[in-house]
Amino acid sequence: MSSRGCAGPRRKRDIEEHQKERRRALQARHRANLATLFETLKTVVCPTSYKMPAKWKILDHAKGFLKEQEAYLSRLLLLKGIFLGNEDGPCSLDEVRAEYRRLHSLRSRRPGGHRRHGGADGEDLIETSEEDSVEETRDDSAPSQTYLLFYRQTLEKLICSGVLSPGQTGLAVVSESISGLWDSFSPERRAAYQTCPPQQSTLGGKGARGRPPSWSYTKPHLPPPPPLRQK
Repeated sequence: MSSRGCAGPRRKRDIEEHQKERRRALQARHRANLATLFETLKTVVCPTSYKMPAKWKILDHAKGFLKEQEAYLSRLLLLKGIFLGNEDGPCSLDEVRAEYRRLHSLRSRRPGGHRRHGGADGEDLIETSEEDSVEETRDDSAPSQTYLLFYRQTLEKLICSGVLSPGQTGLAVVSESISGLWDSFSPERRAAYQTCPPQQSTLGGKGARGRPPSWSYTKPHLPPPPPLRQK
């Protein structure tokens, strides 16, 4: 009887200790993730700073950086309107923000997007499912080749028209904008682009102009495009 009487309190203490360990581990993970986030943000917005600035300074630099990227995006949208018209995809920064919020909301609602592990204390540890990222980057050969062609030709057009300099082709906002433009195409338009020769692709639409005969342009080294996203 005495051993059974001690088993109950001992089990309760073990459960409480396990809950405390889980909470400490979760808090440590959150602190590590936050530190990594600020370190990555500092590398992007304060690349010349050797010391770790205060967090408010990093956030202030990030605000200015985002405004600069929005200016680039505005020029990309202007070029899109010239070459493609405003028939497909967003046409303004407000529409881009609304589309981003919509896509982020849809991703957060996906049943397979997160995996919840329940504990005895009722807390859930939310982890991103690795299978999702694998599925998102698993592309068919033909669509990937078409997207690669579209990506490189779009970068060349942006550089040729003066919207981008060769040194700006690696900016994340550029790759995301081109990827978003591709995602906005209908399946028919993608298929039509795939069947067209490179010089006669539907990228330019009716407003696109071909290369002038005297055009002297050295093809830059273009960065690889981001993975083609599956809808």
